[in-house]
Order: sequence, then structure tokens, then C-alpha cells
Amino acid sequence: MILKHELTEIRDLNGVPFRTCRPEQEEEATSLGGTLMLPRPLLLGAVRRGWGPTEIAEEYGVTEEMARFRYNTTGVAKQVRRGTGRSSV
Repeated sequence: MILKHELTEIRDLNGVPFRTCRPEQEEEATSLGGTLMLPRPLLLGAVRRGWGPTEIAEEYGVTEEMARFRYNTTGVAKQVRRGTGRSSV
């Protein structure tokens, strides 16, 4: 709803309606969901404490896959290693 994506079709999967959308819209939704669950300032603080994706996932109740995705795509580990730990959303 936030991204105003239009559903392309509704499929029936074992008696359960399943809505589909275009792959690029799915990627946008994944990125937005990750940003909402693990905002960059939160990740930056976690990395400063020496946490990796496993600890982040455990602490914030997300999958390790999502924690790893955000950890890798935000560049927070690189930022902390360089000593430029200021947050930029």
C-alpha cells in the first residue's frame, strides 16, 4: 500500500489465494521492509558494538537473511571500519 504497487494476478496455491506482483516491485518491497525493520542508524549502532548479522537478527527479531541483506547493502561495517561512524539515512 505504501509503495502503491498494483497486483498483477491472484493465483490459487493449495486452496490459498496468493497475490503476485512484478519482480522489480517485489525488490522495492523487500528494500522498504528491510529499512523499516532495521533502519540504518540502528544498524550503525549495532556494528559499533561489534555485532554481525547473527547478533543483529537475534536482538531485533528478524531473519538472519534480512539482517545480512541490510548489513551488506547499507555499508555500515565499512563506515565503522573507516572511523566515519556518523549516521546518514
